[in-house]
Amino acid sequence: MESRTREAVQYIRDVPGAKIASVAREFGIPRNRLRSRLQGHHPKAGRPAANLKLSRPEEAALCRYIDRLDNMNLAVRPGFVTDATNNILRERSGPSGQADFIIGSKWTSRFLTPTTTAAVIDVAGQGGGVDGSGFVSAQSSIVDSRATSPTATDTIMVKPEPPPRYHMCRAVKTVEALWSEWTVGLRGGPAIADLDTRWGSRWRAGRQNELQWYSLRLEVIKEIRKVAKAHRCSEEAAMHIVNVQQQQTGRSLDLFCKQLRASRKAQIVRPKR
Repeated sequence: MESRTREAVQYIRDVPGAKIASVAREFGIPRNRLRSRLQGHHPKAGRPAANLKLSRPEEAALCRYIDRLDNMNLAVRPGFVTDATNNILRERSGPSGQADFIIGSKWTSRFLTPTTTAAVIDVAGQGGGVDGSGFVSAQSSIVDSRATSPTATDTIMVKPEPPPRYHMCRAVKTVEALWSEWTVGLRGGPAIADLDTRWGSRWRAGRQNELQWYSLRLEVIKEIRKVAKAHRCSEEAAMHIVNVQQQQTGRSLDLFCKQLRASRKAQIVRPKR
């Protein structure tokens, strides 16, 4: 979506008289996002967090230390990671050895989540501008750290990340609004297409109301893709065609979805016996 946003910004710069709402609708992006970019606000994606305790080389070295313990068949305990991290912070502070701050068990728990560790390893594996000397310094800090023997209850139990429990917006009344929720998300929420890509049906599993709501709204998405294929146009253009169809019928989105489902089932040709 960010690429479409950049294209929309460039279009407005090329055509100064263009209206923001019309351009946003044409490129399939929220108009508030487009207005924000025009005001000079940059996207949050790619910005480094303001409260990072360790640098990327130090985080990657910490992950490698954890892997080393695992390869040696040693239990990876939060106390090991906490002490190693604080040792890095002390060394970074210089000869005084007095770090400006130390981390506690809560920071360690957050760092040891599968998504955080995987992201750090992925950045380090791709190069990412990591300085080799930084790795050496961080690794030496980790190797030199010596943690006291923790209790058995400190053993790390890594659990798979559960899927989010997202509820589709019940206030969506038009095809255009549904398409926005499906492709880009509403009010900072996830896009339905992204949830489907990552989690399949698991993000809505076990919730009958959500399953039915999703299944019925899916009829609109199928119709948009069908129109796009028939007219050989983009899905965005097809969405506007289907949106006009709903307006012309005067039906609510719920009844429009049911009408599409009934029409689709009526067109199914049963095989001859």
